[in-house]
Order: sequence, then structure tokens, then C-alpha cells
Amino acid sequence: MKKQNPWRTTEIAILRDAFKRNPNVSPDELCELLPMHTRGSIDAKRAELGIERPGIPPYRPGSDPRYRPGWAAIAKLLDAGPRSRQELADALNCSRANIQQTLATMRGHWHVAGWRPTNHYSVMTPLIGIGAGSDAPYPRKARQAPRRSNPFLVAAGLVCAPQGAPGRVFRQATNAEDEEVAA
Repeated sequence: MKKQNPWRTTEIAILRDAFKRNPNVSPDELCELLPMHTRGSIDAKRAELGIERPGIPPYRPGSDPRYRPGWAAIAKLLDAGPRSRQELADALNCSRANIQQTLATMRGHWHVAGWRPTNHYSVMTPLIGIGAGSDAPYPRKARQAPRRSNPFLVAAGLVCAPQGAPGRVFRQATNAEDEEVAA
């Protein structure tokens, strides 16, 4: 674990002086001026001292610097037709998580228009359509063969016994005149 370095008065003076000379000083230059501190530590101290950067939001460690599209950009793409989340992310040059976050906040403005199979066995990808509406049901696989009935349920009378297939029926006489019985 990295040891924290307390800020010295000389380092605070260097930080203030750097911003007085150039309010748009780059974070890399600040890191070179103050090698004992990280970029996040420098930015936190700058905010603590009340030094403002003109037009640049503060850097927060762990924040995502990628583009986060708004609902208007997503809705414009969906006007052409339903698309999957990955297709939206590729078209807007951002991550699928960013698309998912925006879609989650705007759930009343879109619906699942359909489903498309993926390459992963029987997993289906939802296709997002513009406008409020009912979601398309998830497609289920049809059963291949009917299940055999449980003989215990048939005996209890809870289900009907399976019927035999219609076809040719052979009859045999059951009377006493049979040749074997007569012999």
C-alpha cells in the first residue's frame, strides 16, 4: 500500500503559483511540478483550496472518461428501426454499459420490439424499439415430443390415459370351440 504524503506549504505555494501563471495548466505539468503527489491528490487539493479550472470538470479517480450518449442520440438511431444494445454502442462509439445506463433511466420511452438469436446456444438478444408499448414476449423453444403421462396420475384419475394409435385390429376367438381346446 502506498504511503500518503502530507501536503507541505511549499507544495501548496507551487500549486497556487502554477495556476496564477496559467489557469489552463495541464495535469501532466502539475504532476511534473509535484512528483510526490498523484493526479487525483493534486486535483483534490486544488478543489480544497478553491482554485477553479475554466471550463474543465475536475478529475475524479475511477471516473469513466468515455463518451456517454444522451437519450436524444439513442432515439435518433432508433427512429430508423429496432437495434440491439451492442449495435447502439457501436454506432455511438461508446460502451454497452453506457447504453444500458441511459436506457434504464428512460425505460418508459422504449420497448422490446423483438428478439434475435446470438451465438451463445439459445440466448436471445432484445431489439430496442422507440416509443412506449408492450414488450415482445421472449421466444421459448417448442417441445419436440409430448411427455409421457405419469401412470400414478392416471391411476388417481387426475389425467386422462393416453389413447392408442388407431390402426389395424386383430381379433382372436375366445370360445371353447378352439381346436387346441377340443383336442
